[in-house]
Amino acid sequence: MTRNIRFEAEVLRLELLTECISVKDVIHWADRLILQEEKPDYLLLDLSLMSSFNRYDVIGVLKKFASDVDTFEAIPVLLGIMCKKLSQDMERAPKFARGLYEIVASNISVLPDEYLLFHTLDDDFHLASIGVYSGEEVKREFLRFLKSYEKYVADFEHLFTGEN
Repeated sequence: MTRNIRFEAEVLRLELLTECISVKDVIHWADRLILQEEKPDYLLLDLSLMSSFNRYDVIGVLKKFASDVDTFEAIPVLLGIMCKKLSQDMERAPKFARGLYEIVASNISVLPDEYLLFHTLDDDFHLASIGVYSGEEVKREFLRFLKSYEKYVADFEHLFTGEN
C-alpha cells in the first residue's frame, strides 16, 4: 500500500479529536515526515512547531492538511485503532465515546447508519456513571461494536505504536 500522508493526517485528526492520541504524538508524526521528505509541506512544519498549542489548534491544522480526504473513509481506521486501544485499557471508553459524539456534532454531513451509535454512546456512558446502566456492559457493547473495524488498522499500526 502506498502511503497517503493526507489520509493519515485525517486519521490523526480524528484520533486527536477523540483523545486516542496526544498533541505530542502528532508532532512526532510530523517530525518523522519532515525528515523523510525532500520538500515537506509547510503544514507539516507548522505541526512540528505546535507543542505548546492546545489540541483544537492542532486539529485545525490537520484538517487543513487533510482537506481533500473524506472523513467517513477515515472513520473505520479510527474505530479499529480505538478497538486496539480499548483492548488494552477499557477505562478510556467513555472518553472515546465522547470524542465520537464530537465527530457527529462537528460534521455537517448526514451520518451513515452504521455510525448511529455515535449519537447515543456518550449518553449511555453518562447514564452508566449515575447507575442507570451497567458501566461494564456499556464498555463491552462498545468494544463489541469496534471489533468489526479492527481489520482496517493493519496498514496504519504506525499511527498508534509510535513508529511513524
